[in-house]
Amino acid sequence: RLFCARDRFGEKPFFHHFDPSSLTLSFASEMKSLWAAGIPRRMRPSSMLHFLTLGITAHPLLPELTFYEDLFQLTPAHTLTFGEGMETPVLERYWDIDKETLRDITETEAVTRFRELMEESVSRRIPSDSPWGLMLSGGMDSSSIAALCHSLSASGNSIGSFSASFPGFGKDESSIIRSVAEKTGFRPRMAVPDAEGLLEHIGTIAWHQEEPFGSTGVYAQWEVHRMAKSEGVKVLLDGQGADEVMGGYSRYVHWHLQERLAKGKGREVDEEARALMENGFLESWDWKNRLASRWPGMTAAWLERKAAKAHGRNTDIDPAFRDRHSGAGFIFKPHVRRLNDILYFDACMGALQTLLRYAARTAMAHGVEVRLPFLSHALVEVLFSLPSEFKIRGGWTKWILRQSLKDVIPEEVTEQRGKTGFEPPQAEWMGHEKIQAEITKGRQKLVDAGMLHSSGLKRPLDPRPAYAEDNRDWRYWNASLLI
Repeated sequence: RLFCARDRFGEKPFFHHFDPSSLTLSFASEMKSLWAAGIPRRMRPSSMLHFLTLGITAHPLLPELTFYEDLFQLTPAHTLTFGEGMETPVLERYWDIDKETLRDITETEAVTRFRELMEESVSRRIPSDSPWGLMLSGGMDSSSIAALCHSLSASGNSIGSFSASFPGFGKDESSIIRSVAEKTGFRPRMAVPDAEGLLEHIGTIAWHQEEPFGSTGVYAQWEVHRMAKSEGVKVLLDGQGADEVMGGYSRYVHWHLQERLAKGKGREVDEEARALMENGFLESWDWKNRLASRWPGMTAAWLERKAAKAHGRNTDIDPAFRDRHSGAGFIFKPHVRRLNDILYFDACMGALQTLLRYAARTAMAHGVEVRLPFLSHALVEVLFSLPSEFKIRGGWTKWILRQSLKDVIPEEVTEQRGKTGFEPPQAEWMGHEKIQAEITKGRQKLVDAGMLHSSGLKRPLDPRPAYAEDNRDWRYWNASLLI
């Protein structure tokens, strides 16, 4: 009997194919291994359509689906059993987050417990027998890991910190990265991704990713992991996952305020909203949010309609292709009553799964293992057992992280206003003459494949920043590399 299991959050990949006619189960950590074994490589048209229009690759309600037909992934926190006398593999969940039961705990107890679990998680992920380093940005998450390594006297055993720098770009964080690295005992290393490098490596990155990816941020990761390999690093600690389990993104702030409002905390909510605006985590708070707090089901339906309109108004898509493959259920918005609801969805069913896929593939392409202290299941279980005000409070996101590590995190990090993502100068790169030529070729490939209408070829090329909502030309180029 064969027994398999995948980690709780899907940090590492696991793909499988079952042939009922021969009772043959094939599995691997990469889909290309299964293709090499003779399993057909057939792109799932509905997946391609929703990536082209919305940038979606994962089906939120069917997490086992991949971008290809008849190839499935073992869902995170699940086991697979198969053997003699079994007509099909058996899949079972072995772990889940309890997002409903909130513990009665004091601030001091929560902060102390969080600090203990973070120290334990970081310590467990530092290898004793392999060269290691730290992925470092200028934000709270990786800076927290760096600070803990320093306080645990571990940073001196590392090769150094590894980061991406974008000289001349308004969102370049290299100055604060160097400052944090020096204060926490890491020797800073800076990769400098650029448009020429993107052109050189994009095909190889697509080959390793196997499925489309949403922005040039994956290429920036590639350069950082490539540099780590050149320095002999085998393991990298990374801060990924912190935002999804502690409400770090600005988009979570509305859900926290709406939860508090639904509990009758109107005056407190208005004060919190003003503080969040002052600190750059909230752009607006108005009557629509107040309605959403009262009718979360209606809000979910409205968000689905909004996404469906965005999906439908892309006039570049071939009408016949859209008509055949639109109704596949990729557009789904969860019913959110509390902050924990949207955090659970993103951590276990949504955005985090995609980000973990990006990082694992680019790292392992260079023989580097990424380890994620914030995804310790014991830590995550505690975080989901805490009320939302332990995550967002006083005008700040990730409140418990700031409180528990305020004695070790540099002030220049804890006092940063707003959330800065890992964002390269994509709009500038997309304007590069050679990249524009490649985008044009990519569009033509999609027209030839019956996915885009030929009229779309007349539209001027439209470079957009990495996280722009309508990032279509990047998606076209990226998707064309896989057909």
